[in-house]
Amino acid sequence: MAEGLAPGRTGNTFDFWCSWLRRAFRSLTQGGDDRYRRYIRTRHANPSILGQMAAIRADDETLLCESLAKGFGMPAEGVSQPRLVAGMLMAGSSYVIRRFENDDIDLVKEAACVIDEVEAMFGYPLVERF
Repeated sequence: MAEGLAPGRTGNTFDFWCSWLRRAFRSLTQGGDDRYRRYIRTRHANPSILGQMAAIRADDETLLCESLAKGFGMPAEGVSQPRLVAGMLMAGSSYVIRRFENDDIDLVKEAACVIDEVEAMFGYPLVERF
């Protein structure tokens, strides 16, 4: 998401996040939905894995925030709109994974719906395309 992670990308952060999640979730479910569900349950049962996942999530949220701030033409620091939108995108992804763990849902489709909802609410301040 930061310039060094996706040099030369086009589109906005919402497009990039949606494309990345689609690829990631398709890859994770390639061996079958039940296989990924077992992995999620194992991950949730292991506190050390959960701690590492929380650190990764925080890093991802910061990268999202920085990219959104650039697109919105706003500062990324503090409790800003880019920070809150990044948090919504991350929380939405976590929600979809929790639903997928217990329900028979289309993980990729539901993740894209979350992004579409957040973009519909907050995509208007975009001042530039990457």
